[in-house]
Amino acid sequence: LYSGYSGPTACDIAHKKLRSNLKASKGYDSDQCWNLAESLEKAMLRTQGDIYEKWTDTGIRHGVHSTVVLVRDGHIVCSNAGGGSAVICRADGYIGMLTEASDRLDMIEKPSARVFGLDWEDEFIVIGCPEFWKFMQVNRSVNMAKAALCKYRDVKYASQKLASAALASGAKKDVSVMIILLNSNCAFSKSTANPNQDGTNSNLRPKLSLKGSDEMSISDVSIVSDSGELVPQKSLFRGSGPKAPNVFEARRAHTTHFASMRGPFM
Repeated sequence: LYSGYSGPTACDIAHKKLRSNLKASKGYDSDQCWNLAESLEKAMLRTQGDIYEKWTDTGIRHGVHSTVVLVRDGHIVCSNAGGGSAVICRADGYIGMLTEASDRLDMIEKPSARVFGLDWEDEFIVIGCPEFWKFMQVNRSVNMAKAALCKYRDVKYASQKLASAALASGAKKDVSVMIILLNSNCAFSKSTANPNQDGTNSNLRPKLSLKGSDEMSISDVSIVSDSGELVPQKSLFRGSGPKAPNVFEARRAHTTHFASMRGPFM
């Protein structure tokens, strides 16, 4: 998801170049999620170079906020450059932050990609631009998306509802928001637990390695404060125990929908 700064030029470049730069990376087709994460970091740097070339040609320094989430083989690989963010919602009510704000793609010195293991209770991911998160609290966004998915069973409608809510809450610029549906059986079910309204005891818990190995992994744990803000923490865990069952095959064809709405001009 991209959001332009001082014009659409850098945003257009990221939209056209980042995907192709990623696919051209050596580790893109690897079955190791860590190789995919490294490829994403390199692709973002190459895209930054493409933006700089445009700066040289035009003399205009347009910027772009960029949030990238990849879902593959039971893992989430994500990276953020700018004020956008991505959060994940689980069926048991936990809400976790997958990314955190940083410098824009045209300014960041070294992009960083994170890897998370998926669980069968992971329902959906909400990705929003800076303007969206400026006016929408995390708990409200997740609750609204969950309610829309349960009632209408339509990812497109849920995404549009979130964008409309941001505009109604005071957003003055273009608003972009995306929902990635991970598990429709959970997300469309009213019997699953709703995210906590008050934000207490809401965090993204570390998950064991799918391989059942003892490899070390870093998970970013996020606590939702009373104000609805996500407070990142670090947690180092060792994946051990029996090999997890292959419950992700049915979710490889996950559903994504993007909604973008133009705010009123001042």
